Amino acid sequence: MTADSFRRYVYDCNNNYRFVQLCVQRMLGRDIYSQAESRAWSIVLATKGLTGFIDALLDSDKYLNTFGDDTVPYQRRRVLPQRAVGELPFARMSRYGLGHLEQLMELGYDYISRPLVPSWWEFPKAPASPLPYVVVSLMTFAALYLIAFVPMIRIE
Repeated sequence: MTADSFRRYVYDCNNNYRFVQLCVQRMLGRDIYSQAESRAWSIVLATKGLTGFIDALLDSDKYLNTFGDDTVPYQRRRVLPQRAVGELPFARMSRYGLGHLEQLMELGYDYISRPLVPSWWEFPKAPASPLPYVVVSLMTFAALYLIAFVPMIRIE
């Protein structure tokens, strides 16, 4: 959790609340219970720094009672095909929080009226009949033929 790659790919590219959510999911095996818990862990992260936050999380009663020193953390309360209760796997959760879209809309990005698909992604619709394309292609070929080969013909 204190590796340079973890810092670059998880800590540096997320805000504190999202980072706390990811760490609680991975280290305690569950999602955050409420915004109050998220705020409390974010305060620990802000005051103690990254290594202090990870040490506090690993030394917490929640972690020690659930996993102890000998068990690798695993996801708890997961939805399995045989059961109707549990939580979604973390891999199926969205990367960004709910406030991210609102934040983008405040900055001027309108994703409701304008879809996220770029204009170059939209493919042109096929014509109802290929006849117009065939006619235009033959006319272009005829014009190029007249320009290129007619001046070469010599009449004697």
